[in-house]
Amino acid sequence: MYFGELRIKEFLENVNGVVGGTLQQDAKNRWYNREYKWEEDDEGNVLITPLSDTGHTVKLPATISLDESLIAFFGLYSGDGAKGSELANSDGKVVTNISFSQREPNLVKFAIEQFRKIFNDDIHFTFSLGEDSAYFMGGEGLKLLHEYYGVSNLPK
Repeated sequence: MYFGELRIKEFLENVNGVVGGTLQQDAKNRWYNREYKWEEDDEGNVLITPLSDTGHTVKLPATISLDESLIAFFGLYSGDGAKGSELANSDGKVVTNISFSQREPNLVKFAIEQFRKIFNDDIHFTFSLGEDSAYFMGGEGLKLLHEYYGVSNLPK
């Protein structure tokens, strides 16, 4: 089923690369604002770079079709995704970032599939494991941790 589309290039053109708005997070009204430059590559993707000195260029399709799974992902991300962190000594300004916090393997797999649908192969993932999760982990998961990290001080 088709639910419309996100017109990334058209949006950036309409706002002249200035993306901003409000965000309600942690029971507080916050705001964000950032300027971007963009260009289209030979394949019709949009290369987007923040004008500030921080951030990397991302490659997105000029238009992203919305389907059931992508809409479900936006709902999931709304609850379990990080939207940004408030600047110290600010009046509620948020520095935006993309992060997803979830332990359930099927939801993690689903989120990765949706991130890839948006960012194609131009995305990499960093996974972290909280101490409390490692403490209660056992069996195959713990074995893989030991093999990957080669750390002897993980719980046995």
